[in-house]
Amino acid sequence: MPQRLFEPTDAAGVAAVLQSAAADRLAVTVRGGGTKSPTQGPAEVVLSTTRLTEAVDHVAGDLVATAPAGATLDAVNTVLQRERQWLPTRRARAAPPSGASSRRTTAGPGAIVTAPRAT
Repeated sequence: MPQRLFEPTDAAGVAAVLQSAAADRLAVTVRGGGTKSPTQGPAEVVLSTTRLTEAVDHVAGDLVATAPAGATLDAVNTVLQRERQWLPTRRARAAPPSGASSRRTTAGPGAIVTAPRAT
């Protein structure tokens, strides 16, 4: 059976895809930006998060940001930089899959960093 690709734009769309796949007993693979190799075998349904790009919710004073599943680090950092904050990134430590680039960037420890204010 060929794979079917779904690209919902909101949580209701994700729920509908998952409900339909469950009802038909189809395996589902969730795909983000395509920067990581899938760990499971092929599935009949591919659920892409790339269109789940609602606004980033940022509470600068609390150093809290909530990003949608499809947000890129660049998009999140664009919002955070308005308050002189950013998500640190680091190079992936694990060896890349055979033939893959080792120059991928992953999110840091999950902390928002604030630049010191100029005095």
